[in-house]
Amino acid sequence: MFENLLDLVKQHAGDAIINNPAIPNERNDEAISAASGSIVDGLKGALASGNIGGLVSMFKGNNP
Repeated sequence: MFENLLDLVKQHAGDAIINNPAIPNERNDEAISAASGSIVDGLKGALASGNIGGLVSMFKGNNP
C-alpha cells in the first residue's frame, strides 16, 4: 500500500517537487518520501480517531 501511495505522490506532486528550486535535485526522492509519509500519518490518525466514515467518503470523492 505504501508503494502505491508513493507512486501516486510521484505522479501528482512530482513536478512540484522536481521543479522546486528550494529542493536540490539530489533530495527529490527524500521529499517525495516525506510527503508520502505525511499522508500515511494523516490516514493513521484518522483511523485511530475512529473517522473511518470520513476516510471512506474521502476515497469516494465526497470530501473536499
